Amino acid sequence: MLSTDEAAVKQGKNLIRLAFGSPALETNPLVGVHFDLRYGPLNEWLLQLQKDEHRPRLLTIPDHPMQFDLIITSGAFDGLRNALHCLMNEDDSVILETEVFGNVTTAVQLYGTEVGVAHDDQGIIPGHLEQLLSTWPQTHPGRPLPKAVYVITAGNNPTGYNWSEQRMVDIYSVCRKYNILILEDGAYYFLQFGQVVIYNVLNHWGYETFQEKVTAVAELYRKKAMFVEQVAQKHLKVSVRQLTRQRGDLKRESARKILQQCDLSHH
Repeated sequence: MLSTDEAAVKQGKNLIRLAFGSPALETNPLVGVHFDLRYGPLNEWLLQLQKDEHRPRLLTIPDHPMQFDLIITSGAFDGLRNALHCLMNEDDSVILETEVFGNVTTAVQLYGTEVGVAHDDQGIIPGHLEQLLSTWPQTHPGRPLPKAVYVITAGNNPTGYNWSEQRMVDIYSVCRKYNILILEDGAYYFLQFGQVVIYNVLNHWGYETFQEKVTAVAELYRKKAMFVEQVAQKHLKVSVRQLTRQRGDLKRESARKILQQCDLSHH
């Protein structure tokens, strides 16, 4: 039996369910596959991806004193929930942008409290974050500094903007000054191309093919976003913010430069 989305496509309706983060069917690489999934090889593949894509110092500097590793979760939100569970006590808090995905607020409230910080179309405003943390003892007497700041730097939900390179550097500097962890929800760094990241598929593709497919999917969604914007402007008669003109995809070279500049040995 066809799902609602599949039936719509069969009827010629080019439908993507944005509410649940479902991918466009034509970008799903899995038609049929048989595989034996082992955690070890998949973990190693993803570690290599981090090394090639982000080049963190903990992986690229030989004999670095700190260990770099990763944990595979059942999704970005599961990863966030696990991080909050490990980090927070009852009186702890996490800094969130004043406009944030509602489920994130709910998750934080399960373990502590949320604290809002102002943002613009380039991300959290560094001066506001600095003021919040520098005056914390006076404004929140007896309470510890927030444990972390939660951010979505690429394809922010719900605002849609992407952080500028300089904004990433500035926020990192403030967080480092006050020893605040950064919880980055990178679900949209690689626009999702399937329901499950399967080691056998990734290993078959290799890194170059993976990058090619990610680029193709990003281009598909860029065109769809432009179409939606044009229709909204035509029929809704309102001014629609042009997300596509602002940095429609995350500048990977910029992200790499930032990570290379960030000496994580102090954390």
